[in-house]
Amino acid sequence: QKVLQSLLDGAQQRAAGLERELTALHREVAEGEERLRRLEIERAAERKELEGTIAAKAVELEGLHERLARCPSPEEVAELRERVQNVETVEVGDVHAASTDLERRLLQKQRTLEGQLTEARLRAHDSQEEAKVLRGKLEIAEDARKDLRNLVSQLEL
Repeated sequence: QKVLQSLLDGAQQRAAGLERELTALHREVAEGEERLRRLEIERAAERKELEGTIAAKAVELEGLHERLARCPSPEEVAELRERVQNVETVEVGDVHAASTDLERRLLQKQRTLEGQLTEARLRAHDSQEEAKVLRGKLEIAEDARKDLRNLVSQLEL
């Protein structure tokens, strides 16, 4: 009977240890899920900001289209090109640089935003994977706890 009591005590101690481990795993899962939730909120805010930037750029682009529609005729363009060529020889600046610079800045901003979006997606994916791993550990611990409870119940009989 002492042997059975010893086995029971050992099983109960192990069950208590597994309960503590299970509690810690529950806490880790909760923390992982909270990190994931915060990341999702951050990504939603970033996405909203990006959508706002895109909308602003669309408005700017529409304005540029309207400006383009008001552009001079081919004859006026030829005359203006001559004038511009004369001005460029006198001045250092290029009249078309503003348009080219705008395109360059827009492309740089787009690349930056695409990079940030990719990073956000990777972080969200990593968080989801981490949560999946923690859930797997939790299931294993739950199974071990059930097994130990069954063993304790059998030993108590």
